[in-house]
Amino acid sequence: MDHIVSITWNWGVHETVAFDPAHQVLDFGWIAGEYFTVSEVDGSVVISLPSNQHSYTLSGVTLDEMSLANVTAKDPSALGVWEAAFDDGGMGGDPGVGHVIAITWDWGVHETIAFDPTHQVLDFGWITGEYFTVSEVDGSVVISLPSNQHSYTLAGVTLGEMSLANVTANDPSALEVWEAAFDDGGMGGDPGDGHVIAITWDWGAHETIAFDPTHQVLDFGWITGEYFTVSEVDGSVVISLPSNQHSYTLSGVTLDEMSLANVTAKDPSALGVWEAAFDDGGAGEDPGHDHGDGHIVTLAWNYGTHTVLQFDPTHQVLDFGWITGQYFEVTEIAGSVVISLPSALQSYTLAGVTLDEMSLANITANDPSTLDVWEAVLDDGGTGDPEPPPGGTLFQVTTSGADIAGFDPATDRLDLGEVSVHVFVPIDTPDGLGFMNPWNGNVQVIQGINLGELDIGNFAPVWNNHLREDLSGALAWEKGIVQQPNTVYARSHEMNQVDRVEFDAATDVVDFRYYGTRELISMYQTAEGVVIANGGTGQKLILLDTDIDDLSGENFVFHMGQVYEDHLDQQLGITFDPANVRSRADIADAGSGSAMGESDGVDGYPESGTTTRIDWSWGSHRVLAFDPAEDRIDFGFSTTAQVAVEDNADGILLTVVGNNQTYLLDGLDFADLRVDNILAADAGMIAAWAGYLS
Repeated sequence: MDHIVSITWNWGVHETVAFDPAHQVLDFGWIAGEYFTVSEVDGSVVISLPSNQHSYTLSGVTLDEMSLANVTAKDPSALGVWEAAFDDGGMGGDPGVGHVIAITWDWGVHETIAFDPTHQVLDFGWITGEYFTVSEVDGSVVISLPSNQHSYTLAGVTLGEMSLANVTANDPSALEVWEAAFDDGGMGGDPGDGHVIAITWDWGAHETIAFDPTHQVLDFGWITGEYFTVSEVDGSVVISLPSNQHSYTLSGVTLDEMSLANVTAKDPSALGVWEAAFDDGGAGEDPGHDHGDGHIVTLAWNYGTHTVLQFDPTHQVLDFGWITGQYFEVTEIAGSVVISLPSALQSYTLAGVTLDEMSLANITANDPSTLDVWEAVLDDGGTGDPEPPPGGTLFQVTTSGADIAGFDPATDRLDLGEVSVHVFVPIDTPDGLGFMNPWNGNVQVIQGINLGELDIGNFAPVWNNHLREDLSGALAWEKGIVQQPNTVYARSHEMNQVDRVEFDAATDVVDFRYYGTRELISMYQTAEGVVIANGGTGQKLILLDTDIDDLSGENFVFHMGQVYEDHLDQQLGITFDPANVRSRADIADAGSGSAMGESDGVDGYPESGTTTRIDWSWGSHRVLAFDPAEDRIDFGFSTTAQVAVEDNADGILLTVVGNNQTYLLDGLDFADLRVDNILAADAGMIAAWAGYLS
């Protein structure tokens, strides 16, 4: 029996697992908490992934027999779902009876709840605002989850009887949906009459609107660009939401009569769809019609369809628009390229065209993640093999490889290969510049050479756009930047470095444009102030004497890719301010030049003290002469369920649960330690230590 049971996506499958909580672990990988629920049914734990019509039943295992030690996940929100399930026994609240009523995913169910707004609360957990709507129908509030064909009706309760005190959620966007509903009474605009017309999810509905572009506005709320298309058909603009079998027709209104002033949306990608429609008159390409003639073939959402395209790779281009990489996969079957969109039960087949006949010149997309998928499946990765520099050596870099010795910045280059920013992080170590996989700690070091000794010409062209941005930002910092007033700079590439800075939340900002990674970022409060930490590299920035509640998106500066694509602001627990999304214009891209660096002859990035890594060693009981002035404890990805922390009479005791193993920081208590002493990648462990050190 395997120790690890992987939870994956498998459309329409309902699996029964003989799970042993005494020694087995469920691995959720990158599945986030918003995509699954945990309940207990007839004495068995049931894990449901409703958007995938998929479930796991742990036969005969109850929630009481399990703990967080039975669960591992890369996304903290997945652990949050389990924590909530353990807290309430998986019951999720008893609609109409308990104080808290959990809103969950339950495919095809339409529930009526006897809700009392004087004392009851709706808990949306990790369901985000883009997945539900709130309206008032015949004197009852209706909550619709259209992608799940699911709804809740609060019988006889109007929006006028409710307030935000009746709603709780882990994601701010859910609360924003309710705020908007309370503002307009749930009407969402009166199509054809009101100034604002709300575009919502309404399964199977095809609405015709008498829209006046001289004064009316379409409000897309949290609907993102990947979920809808805009076209012009027979002299009327048509907005299609294919995954919801839903459309709006603006009767008699053409794209030429409209502009971006007629559209508002909370997500920039929605505006991007409209910009593209205005640019090309909404014609695009009609999937399944006249393919093979036009230069551009537009791929769109069309639930349940399987389209065969007569595609000519010598001159045609596939336009993915706002379809992002997570929603499709590319394979070659029986000599034809097949593009599958599994969440829409949809596919495109490029009849008789193989991957060898295609290149990135055949692909265009609004989102870089789409190109990443294609780069991964095409043989040349879109770049070709880098050429060795004249008179120098081209070194291949891989986080799992042996360290590189003998690198000469004056003549040599590094080829980072076809890797993603999410598994490849630059980090200056005591032995030299390293490239690290933050999820397992594997690192390859360029011995004796630090990042500041290199130049943009010491890198072959960097394949992954986001990695190129992050590496170039860190390199620019090392080369020296012109620092701005009222600005402090967050970095991640300086191993275990802690910077303490004065900060005034009323006037100052934190600039992230020189940050070297997009992973394992956290922000939390301590007695000293607010800590911005990276769990992979150990670097921390402390905003002294600052209260986290005084910070908002106005205090943070990002570049576009960091927030519009990888959502760094969400890791920090804030919502970015679009006015503070600034250009990278002054940052030269690594891999784009021929100038070479020069070694200063000093080996490695300075670091002192001893770092003790918490590992698994049955029966080991170590007593550490720990010096808080320079030593560190590295918890890696250990969770609070795996390593217990106790401040007792002998010192700080760390117990590896179930492994008969301890570490004792002899004679110390929490008051002796600072954030400098603790390295951790798990969000729960970071939060626990933030509490110990407050």
